[in-house]
Amino acid sequence: MAKRDTCVCNDVPFSPLNKRNNPSLLLSRISENSTEDSDFNLVIDVCKTFREACLSYLPGHVRKVDAAILTHSHMDAIGGLDELREVQIRGSSIDLYMDDKTKKTVSQAFPYLFPTEPSQLYVAKVQPKNIQPFKPLFIQDLVITPIPMWHGAVTCLGFVIRQTGADSQFVYFSDFRCQSSQPPEEFPPPDRYGNVVPHVLERDIEGFSLFVDPKQSLEILKSFPISVMILDCIDWGRERHHISHASFVENVGLIRCFRKNGVEPGQIYFTGMGCTMDHEVVIQESTAEFGDTKVAPAYDGQKLNL
Repeated sequence: MAKRDTCVCNDVPFSPLNKRNNPSLLLSRISENSTEDSDFNLVIDVCKTFREACLSYLPGHVRKVDAAILTHSHMDAIGGLDELREVQIRGSSIDLYMDDKTKKTVSQAFPYLFPTEPSQLYVAKVQPKNIQPFKPLFIQDLVITPIPMWHGAVTCLGFVIRQTGADSQFVYFSDFRCQSSQPPEEFPPPDRYGNVVPHVLERDIEGFSLFVDPKQSLEILKSFPISVMILDCIDWGRERHHISHASFVENVGLIRCFRKNGVEPGQIYFTGMGCTMDHEVVIQESTAEFGDTKVAPAYDGQKLNL
């Protein structure tokens, strides 16, 4: 078997930092009066490996999940919905925020989550809530603005999150790729998987073609200083290009364009990295590109104070 024909490979050294589940984010609030449990927990994407991630990394103070948001309808974002039953209070339901396209897929894949009559099955109970692009969600004391992004031929939602009264915001862009303007006559030959993937050109990055609506998206990003931004980064992008995910090379250009246009997060983390990306090498390459440690790889179980 040729090297990298599977993701069970030895391209990178064995390290806990290189063991990665599907991307998922937990926002947990611990009130000043609480010494043990968090009083509100929101998860973004309930991934295929949600159960394993909970068993491995869920902090001890998290005993329940109160709400969930889905970025898009692919299984790496919705495949663990059945496991929500393990993190909800018996007899309660979890608010599940998603757009219409994602709800259609979820209802087909998990019809028992939307019962039309009483059931004795031990399954998750969810209360569907609708998401509209650019229309803020008000969940507890959070203002969460959905930004539609291109994820190959489909769209995915990124989120700009701010606590009411806070003077900074947090950005989560887990699945995107800039739309390519490369002319068909200049398309590269098919890769070894048979895919013809146009290259993302410099003008595509400069035009912020990752966004469905670049102008409105940039206005939201510049509305408050960004403390942390999380970006999709599946591979290096030097040998082949992924059809629906951003690469390290693409992100380097994108971060520079963000900074040039007044969007300069205090810290940027990469997520969704594939098995060719060694954590320590990503740190080295990021430092070499930007001259500081403000751009770095995330890792499973990482905790941030926002």
